[in-house]
Amino acid sequence: MLRVKQPIAARSKQYDGLYPLATFQEIIDLAKQTMAADPKRRINIYPETKNPVYQRQLGLPLEETLVAMLTKEGWNTADSPVFVQSFEPGSLN
Repeated sequence: MLRVKQPIAARSKQYDGLYPLATFQEIIDLAKQTMAADPKRRINIYPETKNPVYQRQLGLPLEETLVAMLTKEGWNTADSPVFVQSFEPGSLN
């Protein structure tokens, strides 16, 4: 399991490795639980595909997995609380 680690050298490392990294599914679940508890509240999520070309070269395409997860949650419409980001524009097609 991945653990959280401070990547910036000038910041304290005292918490490195102490906490697990939240999965994307856990973030989705948290947003849904929060909105269910208060229907007037809208929580948006902003996933970013990191190095999608490199990931695809490794045989780990990000986009298909991301779309499948969002579709499973019913968050695959224009009014879904999701804004997908990428520094590689081709990844967003």
